[in-house]
Amino acid sequence: MGIAGSALPVPAYVVVDSRNVRGQVKDLFGVGRHVSVPGVCQILSRFGFDVQEVWFGIATTGPKNPSAHLASELDKNADFAARVTADARGRVLEGRLVERRGAGTGLRTEEKLVDVLCAMQVSRLAHDINAGRRSGSIVVLSEDMDLIPSYEFARELDVPVYAAANETVDTRSEHSRWLLLPEGALSLGFGRLLGRDQGSALRRVIARLLLAEQQVTMTFKVTGADLAAGRVYLQHNSGARAVWSTAKIRRKGDKFDLHVTGVDFDEGPFPRLTVSDAEPAAWPLVGVHEAEVVRWQSPTRALVRVVADGGRHTVEAPCGSLLPGGRVVVHHARQGDQDAWRLVGAVAARTETPGWADATCPEIVRAITTAPSVGALVRAMLGSEQITLRPPRDHRAVAGELFAATPIGHTEVPSGVHVTAVAVSSPLG
Repeated sequence: MGIAGSALPVPAYVVVDSRNVRGQVKDLFGVGRHVSVPGVCQILSRFGFDVQEVWFGIATTGPKNPSAHLASELDKNADFAARVTADARGRVLEGRLVERRGAGTGLRTEEKLVDVLCAMQVSRLAHDINAGRRSGSIVVLSEDMDLIPSYEFARELDVPVYAAANETVDTRSEHSRWLLLPEGALSLGFGRLLGRDQGSALRRVIARLLLAEQQVTMTFKVTGADLAAGRVYLQHNSGARAVWSTAKIRRKGDKFDLHVTGVDFDEGPFPRLTVSDAEPAAWPLVGVHEAEVVRWQSPTRALVRVVADGGRHTVEAPCGSLLPGGRVVVHHARQGDQDAWRLVGAVAARTETPGWADATCPEIVRAITTAPSVGALVRAMLGSEQITLRPPRDHRAVAGELFAATPIGHTEVPSGVHVTAVAVSSPLG
């Protein structure tokens, strides 16, 4: 994606912490998936990068005599590594996979060495670019703080490095430049998931289920189970996932008609239904509230007002997925002595914003005014259209700077529609 008169696209050398990115996909879509080499190239093209090579940190080695489960996981990782190296741009940083017994959780797999290998590769690339053996920027797909020392080493060599993730990296700008990966961009990395809907569209399906006037019964298919915990995991053909607490053994692939009894966030920020063969004790469900979006407070946090009592609360939300004034469903629960408010999803599809085919996929904009202070709004150009841009909160935008941005509002004006967008990147180029 080039912009006239700009330095884009920029050659990029990419390091991917594969398990970390798989977790990011789960945060935004409810299920983890690996990104591919071509997928990484497509994601980063939305930010003005021309990917040259991609190094994936993957745990491909293990003990001499692994358990059956560990051997199966290693086989999956080996298959993934083979897909990476089948692409001429793909490289593998081979970490180690081990099993550890957690307190009350049984055996679980852990990666070893992957973060260190990723940090070492960042440092190698920084040294090569500084020495003139390569030219361009480094992009690291990971939210892991353990990589920060390598970013700071690159900065000491005056080599630009961007940390890229679906959240959090924008709060660490003292260590590196950053890219926020909205769901529309991240989805370019792995293809279509099972189910009719995904991402914000699936959140909308779940939100409407929870707002139904009468209790809801749906047909689910068993996808797995945790027998020790007495939990069965299921999926609906919409893509919605659910958990059923039952002591009975259920076979994978079996189908059951079950009642929706609530929603939980035990496995991350994406909503998962709770279901039962018994009807819920109360309907509407306790803790489920309809709310109105007041405004975006940051690229990944929105302020909402609960319709019933007017209470205002901040919820995490996927970049670009909501508009002020839109109705959403939120969930409230007590966690210890804290109140936890979480977004389930919008009630209705988001109104399209001019200039964005997908509001959750960034576009490159160019600032045309200089901000009077750090974080102050500036005018910017999206193609031939002038918009208002909220730059990074700790940055004083300068005319001519380029940013990736997603829309956070639009208003009717005599000349048409005026768009307000928020930067989802540090300055680019």
